[in-house]
Amino acid sequence: MSIDPTTGEETHINFIRGFSKLCAGTEIPPLFAFWCGLAGVSICLGRRVWLDIGLFKAFPNMYVVLAAGSGQCRKSTAIGAIETIAANVEPPFHFVSEKLTNEGLIDYMYKIRAQRPEDEGDKTAPYYSEAYAMVDELSTFLDKRSYESGLAGSLIKMYDCRPRFEYRTKTKGVAFIQNPCLGLLGGSTLDWIRNAIPTDAIGSGLTSRIIYIYVEKPSPPCAWPEWTDEHVTLSLDLAAAMQTMSTIPSGPAEIQPDAKEEFMRLYDEWHRTQGGEHMMFLNPNLAGYASRRFMHLLTVAMLFAVAEHPTHAAVVVTHKDIVNAHKQLELVERYMPKIMFLIASNERGFNSELVQLRVASFGKDGISRELLMRSLTNKLSQRELDEILATLLTAGRIRRDILPGGVLMYYPT
Repeated sequence: MSIDPTTGEETHINFIRGFSKLCAGTEIPPLFAFWCGLAGVSICLGRRVWLDIGLFKAFPNMYVVLAAGSGQCRKSTAIGAIETIAANVEPPFHFVSEKLTNEGLIDYMYKIRAQRPEDEGDKTAPYYSEAYAMVDELSTFLDKRSYESGLAGSLIKMYDCRPRFEYRTKTKGVAFIQNPCLGLLGGSTLDWIRNAIPTDAIGSGLTSRIIYIYVEKPSPPCAWPEWTDEHVTLSLDLAAAMQTMSTIPSGPAEIQPDAKEEFMRLYDEWHRTQGGEHMMFLNPNLAGYASRRFMHLLTVAMLFAVAEHPTHAAVVVTHKDIVNAHKQLELVERYMPKIMFLIASNERGFNSELVQLRVASFGKDGISRELLMRSLTNKLSQRELDEILATLLTAGRIRRDILPGGVLMYYPT
């Protein structure tokens, strides 16, 4: 927080840019830092603001999953950094960070039941149950058993922010939750995502509401990131920004006419091209996401608007917000066809894609067969690896070189 020398008023940093700056010089990939910054804004808002779109509303909560190899790309570090900053906000946010049954989640949300600060004491004012699931490993929160036991259905309804959630429990009869809102920021490997979601559920329902953020190659190693007085000040400024954003007046957001026009243009183009560059509507694994894509866009645009002007009495979505939201979704959508294919594929197909991704992660430097085998020893035998490499070579998806001494090196094409 600082003081504007011309007006004497307090100014707040843009939380998304500020968090990305805080993570610079660490092993957290910029893409993870950016989306965690977005999630930080989302945590502050809950269902406090929304965009009215005819018969339905777009809310600023998100389900975001950071995906990379096990122990790579500092997924947990990025999520933990957001939690640490958020811990300085009062009253505290409600975080779900442990494995819960469907009934356990419903009970947790039911107990939150709180009024807006401005409505406290008004017995006629509505109650809200807003929380964010912060899970370093998605598999500790969601697996196939919990998915099939009804947790997925509850996650869908709480994501949709319906005004009333009704559920019949074994011990308490019918439970009513007024104005629920749940967000999620989780980390996972592609293998864990695959094991968490039933194959027949891919492409619709819960998976269409998740934005997968995939990073192929880890950031350069950094043994000891700097933590200077400037970093301390920045982290305090970020906490102050969250405090301010969490008190934005409740009400509908506005969208400027040129922003609405651009949104409608992009929407028409998306449908005309069958889902953009990747023709997502024609992919059964992505058709659900494609149909919801522009709700995601509006959510991200709202978060941009709030981050840029956290002290404004009303949230106003601009043309710039719509354009930037579209660009950021395009960036992460490049990998979505591959991610969804991996989740839906059989064991052989999954392992083939895993080998290609591992080779691609080393880029022009290439990876030796020995190192490739060592990195996949828990997944593949030597024979299985050689068969997959031969298939990928024949398909032209990788290339091979033989170095002096007979060292086999593999490179992406």
